[in-house]
Amino acid sequence: MANDNHVGARTARHWQYYRLGLASSVPLGVSGNAIATIAIMDGGVTANIGGNYIVRRITVRNSSGSVAAANISVSGPISGQITNSQGLAAISAANMYQDCSLVTSYIGAGNVSVNVTVPATTTMLQDQFFNVNVLAAAAANNTVDVAIFGELVDP
Repeated sequence: MANDNHVGARTARHWQYYRLGLASSVPLGVSGNAIATIAIMDGGVTANIGGNYIVRRITVRNSSGSVAAANISVSGPISGQITNSQGLAAISAANMYQDCSLVTSYIGAGNVSVNVTVPATTTMLQDQFFNVNVLAAAAANNTVDVAIFGELVDP
């Protein structure tokens, strides 16, 4: 007899495309660096639990109103910018979304690959999280969700 829990027993490493992280209700009313943090695998990739992941897409969605005047970027403390300044002109009302362009210096065959293996030394060389930076603010009280999608790769 087949296992009824076959899909439920799978982890993110079993699926090719997965949401690696999400920042909900990111405020866009004020500009600044590290306005929000996106933990990779909700904090599951740490110095003690290594792994590799490939960033395929970053999506801004679920706005509380028009954020068309806003510019954002996404960066990691080690990898640096994975998106340059992105105007959110496509999000002129709620229920709209926009995919961000990935920085070309991290794109190899169309993908961003970030190595987060546990290093042999005490120096951590991994991005356990990414920051959402607001470079130009939108109207006060407007928020969005920023999601990073990609693949987990076994170390």
